[in-house]
Formats: sequence, C-alpha cells, structure tokens
Amino acid sequence: THVDYKYRNQVNAGLRWLIANQQEDGRLFNDQTDQTLYAQFYAHGIAAIALGEAYGMTWDEELRGPLERAIAFLASLELEGRGLGTEGLERATAWVERRFEEIGLVPAGEDGFRQSWRWTGGAPEREMTLTNLIGRVPGSDPSLENRPVLVMAHLDPLGTGWPDVREGNQGRIHAGADDNASGVAVLLEIARSWY
Repeated sequence: THVDYKYRNQVNAGLRWLIANQQEDGRLFNDQTDQTLYAQFYAHGIAAIALGEAYGMTWDEELRGPLERAIAFLASLELEGRGLGTEGLERATAWVERRFEEIGLVPAGEDGFRQSWRWTGGAPEREMTLTNLIGRVPGSDPSLENRPVLVMAHLDPLGTGWPDVREGNQGRIHAGADDNASGVAVLLEIARSWY
C-alpha cells in the first residue's frame, strides 16, 4: 500500500498523481488524451479501482473524497441514468466490458462479450440496440462442464423514468447507484475473486 511495505513511495506517488489530476466532477480521465469512450472508461475504471483498493486496505481518509467522486461519476447525470438506448448506457456497458477483459473472463457472447439485438420500446417508442455482456469462468472439473452456474446483474436502471417511475419523477434522471450498478459491482468482484 502507500502506507507501508517496500513500494509505498511509488504507490503513494501514483495515488497523489491521480488525486492531483482528477477532474472537479470526479472524472479520472482526460478528454484531450483519452478521446474514445473505451479509453475514457478504461482510464476511469482502473484509477477508481486503485483508489478503492488503497482506501479499503488502509482506511486513509485522504482517499475517501476522491474515491467517492469517482463512484459518483459512474452514477452521474452525464450517463443519463443508463436508460435503454442511451449513450450513457453504452458508455457504462463499454466500461463493464473493459472490466471483464481486465479480470480475464472468457468472452461468451456472439461478438466477444457482446450479445446484441434490436428492440422497439421505450418512451418515446423507438427501435434501439440492446446488449448483454456474457463472460465465462472455466471450471476445473470436466464432469461439470455442461452444468454452469449463472451469476447475473443488469446495468440499466430507469434512465429518465421509464418504464416504472413514481408519480412526479417522470423525466428526471435516475442515476441507478443502488439499482443495478451495485449489483454489477458485486458481479465484477465475484468474477475477480474466481481468478
């Protein structure tokens, strides 16, 4: 960690650099150098994980604020509540896809991790592409090869309040920190623990 052990000075320097370069809104990427959505979410995800692990291992209060801002970005208005068919959901999906790659999951979708299809719905009703991400952790017992255990979570919350929103909240962005994002975070940590 940045508190003790052989590489504490290097880890501390890296954490201080992340904190010094974090954007005011919590982003841990630079729009000028990280120009694609994949690069932005990859940079943000790796940096947020580094802050989270350092905080979790040391409870260093100096890391708490930057970590909270990093998490707040993932549940930010910028991602439009990750509603169906939105760029915000695509950006969040790309971020989760990068985490699958980092963890080392085996792609099990039709196109890498992705399984996509066209669907018509929403409000206003429109045709959109929806995507599942499917990763596989190979088992170690060949006799159980055809007996998978499924661990699932969904990333899309209510977006701007469709399809199931309380009266008076229509049109408002529902960030979904506690709806779906927390389930995806748990799924990622389960997958990481299996490797």
